[in-house]
Amino acid sequence: MTESTTLTQEKLAKQDRKGVIKISESIKNNAVLSLHLTQSELGVRGTKVLSESLDGNTTLKELTVQDNDIGDKAAVLFADALKKNFCLVTLSFYDNKIGDKGATSLAEALEGNRTLTTLILTLNKIGKKGAVSIGEALKKNSTLTFLDLMSNEIGNKGSVAIAEALTDNRALEVLQFGDNKIGDKGAFAFGEALKKNSCLKRLKVSSNKIGDKGAIAIAEGLRSNNTLTVQDLSHNKIGDKGASAFATTLETNRRLKELILRNNEIENNGAIALANALANNKILKFLNLANNEIGNKGGAAFEEAFTTNSTLLKFDLSTNDIDEEQGETLMKKFRKTSEHLFIFKMPKDD
Repeated sequence: MTESTTLTQEKLAKQDRKGVIKISESIKNNAVLSLHLTQSELGVRGTKVLSESLDGNTTLKELTVQDNDIGDKAAVLFADALKKNFCLVTLSFYDNKIGDKGATSLAEALEGNRTLTTLILTLNKIGKKGAVSIGEALKKNSTLTFLDLMSNEIGNKGSVAIAEALTDNRALEVLQFGDNKIGDKGAFAFGEALKKNSCLKRLKVSSNKIGDKGAIAIAEGLRSNNTLTVQDLSHNKIGDKGASAFATTLETNRRLKELILRNNEIENNGAIALANALANNKILKFLNLANNEIGNKGGAAFEEAFTTNSTLLKFDLSTNDIDEEQGETLMKKFRKTSEHLFIFKMPKDD
């Protein structure tokens, strides 16, 4: 009978640090379905024992090794095991100090793997070289659908490699790529990729120092894209020009359902452009413009838009420069049914 196991540092200590060996034996015996190791201080020796147990295993579907500081040496061991394992579906190495060497080994394993659908490498130390290797793997892999590379050290050159891989990849549906300092150059590469990609559904490039030029490139890419439904550009430096570019996209795009532009630098002109686009758009379900610099003129434009738009179900305009009176008026206009959720808070403090 298979089971799910979570092993924390505290639980491992109570087992005199023999917990990994016991769990590894259970994996070899095909008795574990999912395994979560959080702050369990695996080390290279523990990783070796655990990775070896994956060879020949036919039941383990999910392996999470979180906040264990396993580093590159241990990542290489897991990569070697992945080449011999034919059942693992989800692999998460969240916060483990994995750098380019470990990422390259995992990428090489990914090239020939045909079972893994989810790979999470959030909060590591992967740079340009590791990203290039992952990009090459994405060109060959046909099963991975979810990739999380949030909060690494990839930079704009590394992001170009990942973006270019998307033009050839036919499987990836979700890419989490926030907090990698890709800038406008990286955003431009993703914009070009969106023109050719035919499978990606969600793209998150938040906290990447993207300005108007980068936003315009992504918006233009979406005009010929027929698959992306969620675009997250929150916590960047996008102003009115970038917002206006997305407004133009919303006039013709027939797939985008969520547009997240919170925590940017959008003012009234950008808001007015988006509001005008919403008047005719029948696809978008969620628009997030929280924490920008939109005032009453922008609010009034949205009020007018909602006289004709009835498809937007959630609208976040909180913490802008709209006064309470305008916010209340807009809320009454927007909340036509119980399904409609309008989020509004008082203006930002001076």
